[in-house]
Amino acid sequence: MSYLGYRSEFRSLICTSSDRPSSCKLLYSIPQAFFLGRVHFSVLSLVFFSTMSVLATAKLLLDPSGWHHVMYIVENAWKTLWILALPFIPYLVYLELAVARAICVWCTIMHVIVVLMSAYVLSSIF
Repeated sequence: MSYLGYRSEFRSLICTSSDRPSSCKLLYSIPQAFFLGRVHFSVLSLVFFSTMSVLATAKLLLDPSGWHHVMYIVENAWKTLWILALPFIPYLVYLELAVARAICVWCTIMHVIVVLMSAYVLSSIF
C-alpha cells in the first residue's frame, strides 16, 4: 500500500490521490509523516508488522519444552513491542485529523489492530 500511495497515477476506491478526506496520498506527503525526519511511518509499520509476524510464527512453531529460554524471549519481545506501539497511535491519529486533515483507511485499520492487540497483551499481563 505504501508503494502504491507514492505513485502519482494511483487510484483506488478507498484511497484517492486527490485532496479528498479519504486521501492516503495527502497523508503520506506531509512532513510530519517521517519519524525523526528520516524514516516514513509507512516503512516503520512495515518493519513492525513484519517483525510481529515473525515473532508470532516463532511462538507457534517453537516447542516450549525444548526451547524454553528462546520461547521466553520471543514471548516477551512480542508483548513488549505491542505495548511500545500503543503510544504512537494518538500521535498518528492527530497527524491524520489535525495536520493532514485526511483519513487513511488502511492506517485506521492498523491503528485498530494495534489498540486491540495491546489491550489483549495488557489484559494477559494483569
